[in-house]
Amino acid sequence: MDTVSKYRVWETIVSRADRLLLESLVVADGFTVLVEAASGGIARRVEFVFERVAGHRCLNDDICLSFWNGINERQSWTMIGSDDLWIDPLSEREPLLRQHYPGVRHYIVATEDEVIEILADEEPEVRSLEGH
Repeated sequence: MDTVSKYRVWETIVSRADRLLLESLVVADGFTVLVEAASGGIARRVEFVFERVAGHRCLNDDICLSFWNGINERQSWTMIGSDDLWIDPLSEREPLLRQHYPGVRHYIVATEDEVIEILADEEPEVRSLEGH
């Protein structure tokens, strides 16, 4: 599989925003990613709430050369990564991953400064926090 096809667009309410900034990551009763999305000069806070996660990581995008080199141009702030990027290598070391998390997927939220990756077997609830 070529590098470009290792990532596909995950359509969310922030995927086509002009800018996306990370506000916080919360590990409690699941995993929550809080971002600020700006489009057309209007900013809104949006949270991704994962109820159950097998793993997560957050890297400063300055060191994510393989990630950014794998994408010709940013089509979306939110993507799904192919299994061979993280799930397959982790499954080799941790054989119970797919048993405990059937249908696990590699979700990616790439902000201007960080790349947040989440392994979860259910799509998160993505909601706009109006009035914030």
